[in-house]
Amino acid sequence: MSQTILFLIAFDDILTIIFFSVALSFAESVYSGVTLSLIEISIPLIIEIGGSVILGIILALFMKPFHIEGVEAYQSAEFVFPSVLICIALSGLLHLSVILSCIVFGLTLTIMARCENKECVRGVEQLAVPIIALFFILVGYEMDLGLLVSPILVVILLYFFLRTIGKTVGSYGPAYIAKMPAKVTNNIPLALLSQAGVALGLAALAFTRLMAVGMEEVAILILDIVAVNVLIAEILGPLLLKQALKRSGEIPQNIT
Repeated sequence: MSQTILFLIAFDDILTIIFFSVALSFAESVYSGVTLSLIEISIPLIIEIGGSVILGIILALFMKPFHIEGVEAYQSAEFVFPSVLICIALSGLLHLSVILSCIVFGLTLTIMARCENKECVRGVEQLAVPIIALFFILVGYEMDLGLLVSPILVVILLYFFLRTIGKTVGSYGPAYIAKMPAKVTNNIPLALLSQAGVALGLAALAFTRLMAVGMEEVAILILDIVAVNVLIAEILGPLLLKQALKRSGEIPQNIT
């Protein structure tokens, strides 16, 4: 169950980045009044996605020759964290996808390490806490709370409702067709409600790019819809995930 969740989340994030890039490029071209063909939209996206994948792999391979006190570099949080910052900086400089580059970077490190590197993960999480907190503060600063007391609130709730239905049908159906174990098929919809990092990061990116082309109202609306849904999902999602893991037998029933 847990392995299925991790795979789905990683694969979902990659597809999300691709679809997001297509949708955002289309929105920018429509607003600017320039009609672009599918090829004209696809070529820059292929370059961006391909370049992001190559950058993530190269940076991860670059760490392989380094060792710190007998520990391989990709097992040291103090070395991985600055490397992530370098990945972010280069992605921005080269106009590539920051999120996709970092995902590929982490994936390549995991393959090279051939182990879970739990200590490294914990170390990176501790170092990342203040940066993540600052990111959420900046997102909240850009939100327009006035939309929450307007008819737009109906749109926000409808989005959450439809997303929940999509997650449920889209996970249970294929799992049933693929004849996966019952403990996975019956519980996987409960485990996928959470929404946070990638969604909020892409919403912030959309906000920045749409504001740059003069689509202020659309930018604020997108950020508010996603941010409020992340808030709701992060309240309900972890509770449902714990319940799913209990029902699948991967954590004890007496855990509170």
